[in-house]
Amino acid sequence: SETASVVATPVGSQPYKSIDTLRFLTNAYFEITETATVVKDSSVDPAKDPANQWKTAVGPNGIYMHPAGTNIIRSGVFALIAPYNYSSLSNPKDEDVVILIGGNASIASIRGPYLLRAGVTPVITYILEDLNNGEPNAFTDIFGTGFAKAVALTEPFSAATVNIVVAGTNVTFNSEQLAAATAPGKGTFNVFFDGAGTYKSSLLRNGFYSFHLKGGETATVNPNDLVADGKADVGYAALGVEDGSSFTFSEVLASAKTLKVTSNDSGAWSSKLIPVIHTSQDTILDYLTLDASCASYGSLSYNADTDTVYFISNDCTVNYAAGTTIDSITLPATSGYYGVGTRYTLSSALVGTVLSDGRVFIGWKDSEGTFYQAGDTVILPGLFNVYTAQWGWSSLSNTDVVYLDAIDGLENNNGLTPATAVNTLEKAISLLNGRGKITAGYVYLVKDY
Repeated sequence: SETASVVATPVGSQPYKSIDTLRFLTNAYFEITETATVVKDSSVDPAKDPANQWKTAVGPNGIYMHPAGTNIIRSGVFALIAPYNYSSLSNPKDEDVVILIGGNASIASIRGPYLLRAGVTPVITYILEDLNNGEPNAFTDIFGTGFAKAVALTEPFSAATVNIVVAGTNVTFNSEQLAAATAPGKGTFNVFFDGAGTYKSSLLRNGFYSFHLKGGETATVNPNDLVADGKADVGYAALGVEDGSSFTFSEVLASAKTLKVTSNDSGAWSSKLIPVIHTSQDTILDYLTLDASCASYGSLSYNADTDTVYFISNDCTVNYAAGTTIDSITLPATSGYYGVGTRYTLSSALVGTVLSDGRVFIGWKDSEGTFYQAGDTVILPGLFNVYTAQWGWSSLSNTDVVYLDAIDGLENNNGLTPATAVNTLEKAISLLNGRGKITAGYVYLVKDY
């Protein structure tokens, strides 16, 4: 909807002069576009006693948002945005949550999750873009310590996995830090720098479990900044590098790290050798272990001539099979370099193809028998990957069905009802063709009566 409103009407018996805080909880999908005009009605009731105004008021109609699902906030004025188990509504539940903030949004306080429901383990992802007004997009309470009013908080206190994605060059964090990045039964906080110029050493905090570069960011990092005051690591046990991004270490890495290497949005690895860390430290591999999620996809190698740690991806192939011998099928071509673990988009080239027996292309199956639609993205699991075309019928509404009865149907029937069924598959297909119903992207069911 282009226009929406939220109305909170006090009952006549309430003593307050104005509405102090309006809390609302989202789920599924909630978006305020950048071009939206958001107006906050701060009117008051002069008949009410002003002495009853809440002493803690943030101003009439301060808006608190407790999100679940996907939330894209590029306009509007909010006093606070934070996942929070408010009352019996329990938001969020055991689900993934995305909170994107940018554009013309004005948020007085962005906070980490607080008092989540017992037993829920959501993945909560904050994405902070640059604001149009040039002001910093400020994450005012990354670990939720201020919200919890627990300034002595030393470790994560919810079971949520919290991913903070810095997707702008003018993002700031509050100064609070944790003394431990993990705790039994608790989740972790992880920071991602997504895009050139997004990384700043001023955004490093004790308490982040992992540190990731993506979107082409190439950051120079002092490994000593990943250790708190010379003590044992309290965070950054894991590093992450997306293909096309890389670390440059300005000093020697002296503590063990797990390294996760992922392909970028293009899907395929850019080459067999992926540069991930630039360093002159020839013992660097003694301190790096590939994350289990990518260890089967390749290995690490250090080249002293280029002062670079490379991820060497295992070669793999992608091939398509026709899945039929009835007709000669021109299969999609595969090109480029593929590595195990690559994200790969299955071809849509056969969509709309009709065999001579009337069956149509409906998708692909892998060697394990898993069915995929054309255009689905898969993770290439092994060295040899074969996707076989699947052929069949798919249902539409009754208005797009031609009825077939091989025994009682007649050649000159129209096929529009069971009583006027046609008697051959060829006749049914010709009727569908005549109605313009066999076209690219459409598949039809011929019912047998």
